[in-house]
This record gives sequence, structure tokens and C-alpha cells, in this order.
Amino acid sequence: MGYAASFGAGLVVGIMYGLLRVPSPAPPFICLVGLAGILIGSSVPGWLA
Repeated sequence: MGYAASFGAGLVVGIMYGLLRVPSPAPPFICLVGLAGILIGSSVPGWLA
């Protein structure tokens, strides 16, 4: 459920950015690397337990 809510929130914000024609705060590749880091970082405690 958490992944779906996170994806939905990101989708809504992305659509708002597009509609308001606000430039992205970071290039898409940098954003994806950051999101991958967040996903991996949030999974590590489960792996260690």
C-alpha cells in the first residue's frame, strides 16, 4: 500500500508541475537515482532484521 500511495503522490505532483509548466528541480536521471536510493535505504532495515 505504501508504494502505491507514494507512486500516486508523485504522479499527482508530476501532473501539477506539467500543468503549471514549472521546470523540474533536478534532471530526470538525478531524480531517479535519488528515488532508487530512498527505496534501497528504506529496505535495508528489513534485510538486516
